Amino acid sequence: MKNLIITFIISRALLASIPSLAQVEKTDTIQIGKTRIITKNVDSTETGVTKELLLIEGDESKDLITSWFNLKVGWTNWLNESGNLGSDNNFPLLEISPAQSFNLQVNIIEQSLKLNKDRIRLIYGIGFDNYYYRLKNDISLSSDQNGLIITDESATIDFKKNWVTNSYVTIPLLLNFNFALNKGKKKDFQIFSGVNLMYAMRSSVKQKWREDDLKYKREGKQELGVNLLNIGYEAQLGYKNFILYGKYFPDGIFKSASDPNLRSVSFGIVNFFSVE
Repeated sequence: MKNLIITFIISRALLASIPSLAQVEKTDTIQIGKTRIITKNVDSTETGVTKELLLIEGDESKDLITSWFNLKVGWTNWLNESGNLGSDNNFPLLEISPAQSFNLQVNIIEQSLKLNKDRIRLIYGIGFDNYYYRLKNDISLSSDQNGLIITDESATIDFKKNWVTNSYVTIPLLLNFNFALNKGKKKDFQIFSGVNLMYAMRSSVKQKWREDDLKYKREGKQELGVNLLNIGYEAQLGYKNFILYGKYFPDGIFKSASDPNLRSVSFGIVNFFSVE
C-alpha cells in the first residue's frame, strides 16, 4: 500500500509542474484502504502554473492492537481484617516489610479492542502476576491439613534474607477510557478500570543466613495453602505513556478460615517497554 501511495504522490507532483491552460480550483479525495489522500489545486495567476497541496490522513486508531510483554512494577502490602495495612492481629509474627515487598506482573500478550472510536477500548490478555513478600521476623512458613504453620526460628537463626513468593496466572479484563484535556486536542488522558482473574501456580520460599563463617540457604516450592482462584480489582490513571496502577484483592490470600485473614493491595507504574 505504501508503494501505491508514493507512486500516486509522485505522479500528481509531476502533473502539477505542467503549466495549466485553464485556471481551475478543486479538491479531490481518494481513499486507499484506511488511508485518505486529499489534493487541493491552488491557481497562481502570475505564472499560470497550478500548484497542488497534498495531505495524507491515516486512520486515527486501529481496531485491534496487540502488544507483547507489558510490565507492571510496584510495591505490595497486606490488609488485615480491620482494613488496616499490616499483619493479622492473631498472627503477630507474620509481618512483612512493605518497602521491600514487590509486585511484578508480566502480561505475555495483551490486546486492545476499539469499542467506541478512540474513546473506549477493551483490554484483555494473559500473563503472570508475582508477589514477593519480605518477612520481617525470623520465621519459616509451611502448612498442613489444618492450615498455615508459622515456626519461630529466632532462637537459632538470624535470617539475612527471608522471602515468600506467590505466583499466579492472570487474565486481565479492563476498560480503557481516553479523554482530551482540552477540546479538539489529542486524547492523552487515560483511565483504566476492570478485574484480574487469577489462578495460583505456586508459592516458594528463599532464606539466607550465616552461622560462624558458613553461609546457609533454603529455597524452593512450598505449599502454603493459598487460594487457588482469586479475583482482583484494578484501576489505572495515566497521561500519554505515563500510567500508574493500583490493585486490590478482596478475597483472602489463604484459603483456610483458620489461616491469617489477609488481603493483597499493590500500586506502581505500568512499564510500556512492550513490543507491538
